[in-house]
Amino acid sequence: YVNERTRGSYRSQDFEPLDSDGRLSAVDGSAWLAPYLELRLAPGHTPFHQVPVVRTREGTVAFLGDLVPTASHVPYPYIMAYDLEPLATLASKKRLLPEAAREGWVLVFEHDEELPLGVLEERDGRLEARPAPVEA
Repeated sequence: YVNERTRGSYRSQDFEPLDSDGRLSAVDGSAWLAPYLELRLAPGHTPFHQVPVVRTREGTVAFLGDLVPTASHVPYPYIMAYDLEPLATLASKKRLLPEAAREGWVLVFEHDEELPLGVLEERDGRLEARPAPVEA
């Protein structure tokens, strides 16, 4: 899905060599890649944005990518201006974040220097990020 706005970020020369070597597999929508690794479709930032969710006996970790790039973006209406489909981002957040809060997932906020790993808790009907307990 390349257009004038995304052309600089999604360049065919970055993907074609992987495809030519047989090291690239396209996944349409949500899919399980292994018994512990699921890709969840979470459109909005781009139409086919996916969130990897890793499930182990110790817990679940989700890499939110640009769906929720910082802990400050947890509130539903806080959406990056760069998102191609902001209403789809809103719907994706409303679908994914309550599940993450209920199940205690550790969330990776890829662009957050202050809170790169967090968990969600509900306060006064709103979800908020707090630091994830991390064991060394």
